[in-house]
Amino acid sequence: MAEDEEKKEHTSNNGNGQKSLEITPIQLLEVILKAVLKDRITDEEAKRICSVYYKTIEDWWGEH
Repeated sequence: MAEDEEKKEHTSNNGNGQKSLEITPIQLLEVILKAVLKDRITDEEAKRICSVYYKTIEDWWGEH
């Protein structure tokens, strides 16, 4: 039981001054593209890639 409490302490950010960040998978893809490609890709290009990717996923699996 003490081990479970210890895990909660390490995984929780309550009270440590850090805020959690909520990001969608598409937003994460954009961040990764920008981080990897740096100045070789514009914000507009990254957004376009993410948009096309999202549309493709919708077309393949439908809206849920």
